[in-house]
Amino acid sequence: MDAKLTLFGPSCEASAIMFLNLGSDSESKAIVLRGPAGFILKQDCAVDSLDLTAAASAVRAPVTSCQAELNIARLAVADPGLKAGLLYAIGMEVLTNPPGTPVRNLWSLEVGTEASSPFPGFAVQTFPLLALQALTCARGFVWPSPLANLVNLTFQPQTSQSLEGHGHALTIRSPPGVTFSDGVDGAVLTPYSEAEVREHCIHLCSSGGCEWSLQAPNVLVINLREAPNALLKGVQYCLRLRVVALSEPQGTWKLESYEDLGAGKKLDTGEILSFQLCDSLAHLAIGRYDPGAGGLTEPNQDAEALLPDLLVSMTCRHAVLPDDWLQIQLPPGYLTDCSEVGWLQGSLPGITPDWLNARMPANVELACTSGEVLFHVLPASTEALPAGEMLTLRFAVANPRRSFGEQYWQVRHLRQGEVLEAGAWRSWEVIKQLSEVSITLASAAVGQRSSVVGVSFRAAGDAELLKLESTWPLQLDFSSAYVSRGRLQRSESSLVLLVSLDMQDRELLDLRVYNVQLPNVGGRCIFHLETQSRTGSRVARKRSIDTGTKIPGHITLGAPNLRSEYAPNLTQSLWPIQLGGRAVLEMDVSFPEGSGPNETLRMSCQPFTVLQGNFRLVSVETGRIVPLSFEKTGDGTRLEMVAGEGLHQDVPYRVVTVVLAPETLQRRVVCSLEVGAAGLPLSWGSAEADVQLVPSYQVEVTSARSPPLAVISIELAASLLASSPSRLALVAPTGFRFTEDCLGGISAMVARCSPTLINEQEAAELVPIKAFFTDVQGLSIQVRTPAKAPSQTPWLLVGWNQGGGVVGWGEDKLGIDVLQMRSVAIMYPASPDTRSELTVRLRLRDELLPGGSLQLLHPPELVLNCSGAQLQEISLPIEGCTAEAGSLALQLSSGLQPGTYAFGVGAKVPRAPPKTNMFSLLVFGSSGLVQDATTAVEGPQLQSELHLGPRPLRWTAAEAGQASSVIVGFEVRQEVKRGLVGSVLITLAENFKHTLETPHGIEILNPSLALSRSHGANAWADIRMADHVLIHLDLAQALLPGDYDFRIPITVPEELAAFNVWQVTLCKPGGTAEPCTAESARALLTFPAAGFSLTSQMPAPQTGCGARLSVQAFGCLLVLFML
Repeated sequence: MDAKLTLFGPSCEASAIMFLNLGSDSESKAIVLRGPAGFILKQDCAVDSLDLTAAASAVRAPVTSCQAELNIARLAVADPGLKAGLLYAIGMEVLTNPPGTPVRNLWSLEVGTEASSPFPGFAVQTFPLLALQALTCARGFVWPSPLANLVNLTFQPQTSQSLEGHGHALTIRSPPGVTFSDGVDGAVLTPYSEAEVREHCIHLCSSGGCEWSLQAPNVLVINLREAPNALLKGVQYCLRLRVVALSEPQGTWKLESYEDLGAGKKLDTGEILSFQLCDSLAHLAIGRYDPGAGGLTEPNQDAEALLPDLLVSMTCRHAVLPDDWLQIQLPPGYLTDCSEVGWLQGSLPGITPDWLNARMPANVELACTSGEVLFHVLPASTEALPAGEMLTLRFAVANPRRSFGEQYWQVRHLRQGEVLEAGAWRSWEVIKQLSEVSITLASAAVGQRSSVVGVSFRAAGDAELLKLESTWPLQLDFSSAYVSRGRLQRSESSLVLLVSLDMQDRELLDLRVYNVQLPNVGGRCIFHLETQSRTGSRVARKRSIDTGTKIPGHITLGAPNLRSEYAPNLTQSLWPIQLGGRAVLEMDVSFPEGSGPNETLRMSCQPFTVLQGNFRLVSVETGRIVPLSFEKTGDGTRLEMVAGEGLHQDVPYRVVTVVLAPETLQRRVVCSLEVGAAGLPLSWGSAEADVQLVPSYQVEVTSARSPPLAVISIELAASLLASSPSRLALVAPTGFRFTEDCLGGISAMVARCSPTLINEQEAAELVPIKAFFTDVQGLSIQVRTPAKAPSQTPWLLVGWNQGGGVVGWGEDKLGIDVLQMRSVAIMYPASPDTRSELTVRLRLRDELLPGGSLQLLHPPELVLNCSGAQLQEISLPIEGCTAEAGSLALQLSSGLQPGTYAFGVGAKVPRAPPKTNMFSLLVFGSSGLVQDATTAVEGPQLQSELHLGPRPLRWTAAEAGQASSVIVGFEVRQEVKRGLVGSVLITLAENFKHTLETPHGIEILNPSLALSRSHGANAWADIRMADHVLIHLDLAQALLPGDYDFRIPITVPEELAAFNVWQVTLCKPGGTAEPCTAESARALLTFPAAGFSLTSQMPAPQTGCGARLSVQAFGCLLVLFML
């Protein structure tokens, strides 16, 4: 039996026709067909119609059905069967061809007992090489969204297309879930970049001649219209396609080539499994940080430019766990060395991030090659980045020398070698750079009509158009220019010069541009230079070309604002600037072209003088003071050296400086500011404004007396400098108050003096009898003084005209000092809950006429008693006394001469410190007004650890000039711990002297008192001064409860002093550098006692001799002496 097989169509679904010729008739009802391994026949493999053009003599076999399983088909034959000698044709449906022609490509046929020999099958027309690779496995679009993903399709035909064909085509069918993109980012077909050009691979359609269309979202048809695009057997081809894969692809990609698409003539077919998808990054951005734009913007596009602060910002959908990897793959040609990598988690701030502190985490390792950066989270560590948290990486990158087409950055998050999520970012266009560029300006002067610009450069790539642009800040006018070579092209702007000129790659070109118009303002000459193709597309460029030439430009100045140098809360700030006075000048300024480091600022404000050391240049937006160095010039202007980064372009600044006003009246101020370098001006500006200047009055305020809280007369003298004010006002310092009718007497100049307020300060309005045509001399004004001198003491005098305008003002900065009463002392022992004497010492400055009185204001917690014997006149003549809570009033029985006085009253010390431990003493005249006072006497501090009391003062004789003895001491009510009290000071009343020759002359009437031995056996007392005795105690011993009295021999003076007060002071331990006195910091308590008068008798003892050694023994000795 002879048999052969023919296949129609190379696709997966095809019809196969088998031809057979039997040697003898067969009544068999079945035919069995066996195909090579890899073929899959349709289960119902019957064919309805057959194309018998390949064998015109064949007849269709009487087959009634066809059933197949894999590569074996069983066909049922109708009666009467098959006849010998006839050529039968049998058709079958092939479901799937194998990927390639099987190695054993043999078929066989069985009819009843007769079988054919194995016969060769058809060659499977498929592509020997078919590969598919996606740019990124991420679902969705490529960043910056929305951009389609890119798929590289590589294939090698098995069958060549004829060179003269006109219906050549390819069809590409993507699996479900993947669609071709023709509206997201342009054409479906996109060229490769120069850096991605692959060896041994022809980029199909790269030179044009291809047309494409979409038959369906997933079916792309490419028509190869030109012979160079015809597919040849054995040649490798590459295509780059734009696709969108939003879900996991189901199935395979299918590629078919056609000899004639319209006629359906297929050549090769092939299928390949689709690429796998992964999750896309939640966010991806690459660029430089721009706080003003609120994110990342495109970096420098210049070829081979270093991008020192390129940022890669991403947000992962999955947490970055231990042993995970983050991979950043740079596009071809880009380079990095990872020398300074920053890692910053969280949202970017509104200002430039602090990359100095954005260090790599300790649990992340960095690995770097020239085109790839890897971050590995150490296995035995913690989570490096939570899901959903932004991560921004910073590293330095260099742009490639050149690139064409699209290039992409790849970012992948890998776990256990598998891509978990990924993203791709379309890179920026890299622009080739012109080299050896030089642009010169033949001349540059403000207002000059024209100049010549010389242009020289080496081309980078072939080009036909040259574009020269004059950029900010100095903009040249090319509208009337002509060139030394090439042909001028029309430009849309007078700032742009277009020249048609053939330029070859690496060619050195030189060009001169004539009749270039210069502006009337100046600045730096900065240019952009660019070469273009004939269609206007950019070939290469060089930006920001500085010619090194500068035309003096314009500085924008606001109107000068002159104000008082006084703080806004002071009254002086309300009035105009004084002639010859200081003022603050403020002026807004901006520099249209900026200013570089070490350039100078020169300022002048005529007729004012800028004072040295007060110049500030402040950024209005940030408040930052520009660092400047200072130098004074000879013409009274200011020269400032700009330090640091210089001055920024068009940034608003403010000049703040102190100026000195002229001595003569002026109505206008003209300020100028100049930026210079090397002695030449770079830019300049000026502004002017009206100014009001007034004379500076010479004012003097004096007073004969100025005690606190008193009504006093002040004398006003003022030089009004011919300003002729219609009224004046005298403004007093804080605390002073003018009386209701404040004129101190009859005045030939002032008609009325009335209190008023100016800026919430007490003032006296002075209304003249006529205008103040002459100076003010000896004007008496009544004012009440404050309790203490104010912190600000100047008195201000201001004059107004009839319209209310200020015509002049002045101040007396010294003013009047509020003088407290001198030598006032308040003494009492500040021991808790102690009853004792309180003595007051005062010194009058002026005579007090009869009818006067005193008032002592004291803390209300301190209770004073002046009834009966509690009141001690000492040296003050007292007629009556009234004690109330916080106040003690004394009515004097006679007048007082200037001098010292003292009095004493009973006092009960509180258990706790008073809230305010201050005393005031006021001396009133007979009119009831304060004549002298003090309001700032601080009382002694309460000693809570010392529970002591006073002992009475006793004496033996009181005759003037005679010998006597006194007993003074103190009582200890509770034990005083050791080391607290170091010494006892006994201060004699003024004019009294002791007669001690050795310490043993002191009788200590309580033998339990432990004396100090550290000063020597006989040096426990210091008796060197005749008016006091200092007794040193043993610091190692406590003071036990009891009375401690000391007997000291004295001489009674011929005359008693006004301050006739004896004092016992307990002091803390201390050295000789700080002696123990009643006023020193060592003093703990002082017990004052009013002294005895001459010829006075000591009160008789209440008990007999021998009852107590401290009193009775002394009394008995006195009796024996008298007998």
